[in-house]
Amino acid sequence: MKPKKEMKDGLDLAENLELAMLELGLRVADVNRKCDCSYNLTLKLIKKKSAASPTRNVLQIAKVLGFTEEQVEKKIREERIKNSKEKLKFFESKISMERKEK
Repeated sequence: MKPKKEMKDGLDLAENLELAMLELGLRVADVNRKCDCSYNLTLKLIKKKSAASPTRNVLQIAKVLGFTEEQVEKKIREERIKNSKEKLKFFESKISMERKEK
């Protein structure tokens, strides 16, 4: 299926969902009415944090906003890789600081 919208590089899933919602002139309540999940979950996924996995609710919200399942899965994979690299850098710096103290 051809996507109606493209995911923007440099933005995480939640930011892409929020941007699409704003471009379509929708509110969180409008998106919530079109998908089968709670208002709080819709708000959390769009405004606050990205999803850890492509659940049914995430895919429904993304579909309402014009994204495909493949786009969502790809963006989640990218975020996982980015987060794991950041954690690795943090632990490497912590280890090097501990070595310097000795």
